Amino acid sequence: MEESQYQTPSLPSYWNSVILAGAIFGLISGIGQLVGGYVVISTGGQSNILNFGLCLVGAFAGLTALWHYNQLGDFSMTLGRGALIGFLAGVGAAIVSMGVVSIWKFIDPSYGPALMETQISIIENDPNIPEGWKQTMIDATYDPGLMMTILSSVGGIVLNGVLNLLTGMLGVKVFGKTEKEF
Repeated sequence: MEESQYQTPSLPSYWNSVILAGAIFGLISGIGQLVGGYVVISTGGQSNILNFGLCLVGAFAGLTALWHYNQLGDFSMTLGRGALIGFLAGVGAAIVSMGVVSIWKFIDPSYGPALMETQISIIENDPNIPEGWKQTMIDATYDPGLMMTILSSVGGIVLNGVLNLLTGMLGVKVFGKTEKEF
């Protein structure tokens, strides 16, 4: 066999960038969720704008991870690698965010029950929800069940990963040099 004259350059590890961006955006998202929860508790209404803003900010972990990774050297990168880095940063951010909220529920045990009672009150007072659905929604709020808890957790992790996959690809276009495809 003949050796190739072209050698692929060794790229630096992307894990530091993934962990850093995931931790930063996970902390921001977790703290933001807690603030949103306290807004709901204190006002008795949903904080849709805050939730939308948190989702939008959380989607930029991938872009930030790519920015950090591209600071490590002068190399080209494919969109696929950027998507992978973004996805992993998003998954990391979602897991850190869940951890922050869980730790806070341990620190302030009154937070979870107060938020649940406020959400039930919102359901009971919402004229747009048909009366037949209200009790089902209230029951699901009191006890969502193990399967629903797992599905919503995994769904949140995957959704955050996919959003950051897209911003990771954007990061390749904005910050990186893409490889030439022949």
